[in-house]
Amino acid sequence: MVSTTSTVLLSLLIILVASSFHCLRLSNFLIRPTLESLQALLILGFVLANDMKAEASWALLGLSCRLAQALGLHRGPNESSRNPAYPTTPTPNDIPRRKLWWTMVWQDALLSLSFDRPPVATITRCEMPLSPDAALKGFTYPEAMYNLCAIILTAVKNDSNSTSDYHHIINYSQKVEDIRSQVKPEIRIKEACKTVQDKLQHYAVRLHTSFVISVLCRPALRRNTSPGMDPPQKAILALKCKQNLTETVRMYLKMHSFSVIPTRSWAFTYHGLSSAVLLGILGETKADPEVRKLQGELIECLSATTAKDGTLRGEKGKVGKDIELSGPLSRALAALRNIYEHGWVADEPVLPQVQPIGRNEQFEHQDAALAMASMQQNGITPP
Repeated sequence: MVSTTSTVLLSLLIILVASSFHCLRLSNFLIRPTLESLQALLILGFVLANDMKAEASWALLGLSCRLAQALGLHRGPNESSRNPAYPTTPTPNDIPRRKLWWTMVWQDALLSLSFDRPPVATITRCEMPLSPDAALKGFTYPEAMYNLCAIILTAVKNDSNSTSDYHHIINYSQKVEDIRSQVKPEIRIKEACKTVQDKLQHYAVRLHTSFVISVLCRPALRRNTSPGMDPPQKAILALKCKQNLTETVRMYLKMHSFSVIPTRSWAFTYHGLSSAVLLGILGETKADPEVRKLQGELIECLSATTAKDGTLRGEKGKVGKDIELSGPLSRALAALRNIYEHGWVADEPVLPQVQPIGRNEQFEHQDAALAMASMQQNGITPP
């Protein structure tokens, strides 16, 4: 059962969120949006997402982006604005407005990537709010995420009918990898991290970039012929995808060793868990001992309690109740546990679009595949 403290905090959260929406309604924010009301909406979106209500957050974010566009926050320099109170020419005093817009782009890109849906903020001519010495001293963590999300909006195609060729994927994967070397030394180099926050940001940059690269490379996992790449190129991208999926799980666990923040964040939890499930679907639980070890550790850290008889060391046992995850994430965690403990969870192969490169085994991970789809469709099992 949920502890009394958690129940009280949840009740308080519901009251505060309801009160915030009531205050926004009193301010007539739909008719007369302001920077302050947009900031409040953005904070509420973060709260809803991290309360594992990412679907509601995604919907609210769409409204927030439209209101921001109404104020001209998405416009670039020297563009006319319909609202003279918000000039579009960048000035030192304009940084808060640009930070607000790019924070929306940040959340929009990550949530849309999670749901495999097109983002709202596709037209973004607003200059990034980079510090004057960013080119010399490196990006801060938010600046790195702004650049990563700009690549997501450009490179990641959420249209199932679209195709990406080998050179397109390699080009944008390299751009994502370059972000790792463009951040400040105290974030880029693990040994140079001075504080716990530096270490968390170091792992977070690697987690997000690894996940995006894995998404870029996923077309190579399709069983049928992939346009724009020959079999050797497909094998290269498939290997790159698996390596970055593994790195995503590894970085999630590294972050969890320092703080509980990752398990309270939708983006971190989704990236880590979905990567682990996809590795299981690809058969890596059996094929790669490191992947199996990482999956076991992930199951342990996403559970309130674990069996004391050594379940995660390969012995038979039962894992305790999960932490408070959303329905789709809970089902994905259950599927991951089934893959980890039993290897196979169904007799009929599904997932005809994905196959492990270099193997002839049929997929039998039906529950895992459905859980993955459910994570992207708000818990609705696909037909």
